[in-house]
Amino acid sequence: MNDLVDFFINQGFLVSPKSINEINEENKKTILQYLKNLKEKPLLINKDIINLAIKNKQITQIKWNEFEKSLVLFEKDKDKLTYETFLKILDIETNKFS
Repeated sequence: MNDLVDFFINQGFLVSPKSINEINEENKKTILQYLKNLKEKPLLINKDIINLAIKNKQITQIKWNEFEKSLVLFEKDKDKLTYETFLKILDIETNKFS
């Protein structure tokens, strides 16, 4: 597990502790390639981003820093609506390319 965390840190990404079990040796390169191909890159990798990467869903535009802020507020139970709205937008965006 620490090797995976180190791998992503060395690539400039942080992995959410809750999501580390979603990544394994088989899918780590797929996830990294997906992240490197994004125009704007997220800093924090969570299960939602991992799922997008594994499914190779293309995203045209998203402000990852705003996504990450909304995730923090969601996890603190301060604002669930914004993060849920981001997830809906991601679902709509990914379905355009499916």
